[in-house]
Amino acid sequence: MRPCLLCLPVLVHLTSACSSTPTQHGPGHSFDAPEPPDGTPGCDASRTPIEDACVLDEALGVFVSSRVIQAGGGTRARPYASLAEGLERARADKKRVYVCEGTYDDPLTFADGVSIFGGLSCDGGEWRGGGKRARITTRDGSPVNAKDITRPTRIDAIEIVARDATLPSTSSIGLVVANVPGLAFSHVLVRAGAGADGSDGAIPVQLVNGPSAEGVAGEPSARCVAGCSANPFQGYPDPRASRGGVNACQGVPGYAGQAGSAGGWSGGFRVDAGGGILGAPYVYALGVDATAAEPPPFLFVLWGAPGHHGGPATKGLMRHDGFFPGAGHDGTDGVAGGGGTGGRGIGLLDHVVPSSQQVVGARVWGWSGGGGGAGGCPGLAGHGGKGGGASLGVISAWAPPSFAESEILSGSGGRGGKGSFGGKPTAGGAGGAASGPAGTQGAPGGWGGRGGYGSHGDGGPSAALVVDGPRPRLSSTTLAAGKGGDGQPETKDGDQIIPASATGASQRMWEL
Repeated sequence: MRPCLLCLPVLVHLTSACSSTPTQHGPGHSFDAPEPPDGTPGCDASRTPIEDACVLDEALGVFVSSRVIQAGGGTRARPYASLAEGLERARADKKRVYVCEGTYDDPLTFADGVSIFGGLSCDGGEWRGGGKRARITTRDGSPVNAKDITRPTRIDAIEIVARDATLPSTSSIGLVVANVPGLAFSHVLVRAGAGADGSDGAIPVQLVNGPSAEGVAGEPSARCVAGCSANPFQGYPDPRASRGGVNACQGVPGYAGQAGSAGGWSGGFRVDAGGGILGAPYVYALGVDATAAEPPPFLFVLWGAPGHHGGPATKGLMRHDGFFPGAGHDGTDGVAGGGGTGGRGIGLLDHVVPSSQQVVGARVWGWSGGGGGAGGCPGLAGHGGKGGGASLGVISAWAPPSFAESEILSGSGGRGGKGSFGGKPTAGGAGGAASGPAGTQGAPGGWGGRGGYGSHGDGGPSAALVVDGPRPRLSSTTLAAGKGGDGQPETKDGDQIIPASATGASQRMWEL
């Protein structure tokens, strides 16, 4: 995109420095027009109503006024109320359109060979020059259009005013023309409204731990009564294994912390005839060497890694058919926390066997460790903000029109949307309590990682004239651009800092 380097002042009357030799279309200058239809009163059809009032005749034109209560057939006495309807009739009858001063809220496309003249008053049914320019307003920032106009077509004393864009990230554009070498504008005002602000990135859902994230407490030493004759472990129910925590995160389906490890438990033992203990005091706890000195359980806890942050916003794309905003990038989810290791189970020694259990042939369980807590939930990704919409006065593509004694103005670009911070993680579940003086407590689960932030969107641009191809022919025509849309400032939340985003460009002439 190349700005017009020769046109640096914000508001100027363009001359040959920024235009080719202009074709004059103002009062006192000739204008190529269709031949008058048969039956005209002998008026020169190339003249404007300001130059010669005799052209204000039904033989030459269709009349339109927004003041009428009941629309008629396009005559001075009974004009059409709709400019679009009058334009369609004039195209069919190969006539001009005469528009009384007032406001016309019509989606409009100019027609090949159909000239439109404003600057007329029609008080009391008397049509004459010297009135105000007729104003065409467009809805929601959508433009007036013209395409493939090759026959001489004049638009005179008209205002085209685009309303502010309302939908997030959309643009307000006054006029879009493409391949219109026969189209000439004179004494017109084209003004775009403000581009709409970009939408903010969605705030991620905050996950919370499920109800079973904590490890189960260790079991104390106990005598095995039922189902123990063949194997001291036979019939031992799962809950006595001091299971680790299980964390199915709540808020969004599909997220879970890593499960905690089960607590360690010792082997079964049998009391012999002399009251001694027979059997191997083998002990195991998942992830822990239970035969060594008792390790601190927290050494075996892993915290989830944080998510990646969204990169700088993509730049918007200016084209012959409008502006397409970029957007901030989304972050990524954090990683769930690791599960805590189970506490250590302890083998039986005869001095810890309660006297009530010292029965010949008794099967006895040792002390079990508490289950490890489940890992915490991750923080979910933040989302990027959308870029602001543009304010564009005129977009001209390919064979251009001409402008004489006119103004082309753009408003402010839309503000860039805010990116959202990454969601915050949760702590892991607590480890199961120790079973007494012998077994040890399970380790808590690790914290999840925080989600990465989404970046801010950039501000939208403002350009009076966007050109794809040859420049329009400009004579005594003013171009003035509004302010580019603001970007978002740097924002902080704890350990996260979202960088500021860019302000939209402001250019009188934007060449593609």
